[in-house]
Amino acid sequence: MSRAKKALTIWVGNTNEFRFRLKQNAETPLDLTGSTIVMTIVHGGDQIVLSSAAEEISIDDPTSGEFVVPISVEQSRSVQPSPGAGIQYEIERRIDGKQTTIIYGSISLAGGNNAD
Repeated sequence: MSRAKKALTIWVGNTNEFRFRLKQNAETPLDLTGSTIVMTIVHGGDQIVLSSAAEEISIDDPTSGEFVVPISVEQSRSVQPSPGAGIQYEIERRIDGKQTTIIYGSISLAGGNNAD
């Protein structure tokens, strides 16, 4: 499976949801049955780790290849760029003792002028 590079934008002070769909080829979804999906966001010398094993990432139908990564209001406010590195993320698929990065990229911030 090749790795996909995708830039994301987090709207600060909002609940954010990122939906992903993985495919084996142009027409066939990647079956996620038995998989754990983990997203790591590296920012400002800190990191946020979300996992489907901890029910922080949802996989409603593993055979669809789809999963949703929610970012809470609190998490959106805590993310700060690292000097010189910005904000980076990786999403891994873990299955059968293997860990494979499937999606990676940078995260930009927008908004943040709202009141909670």
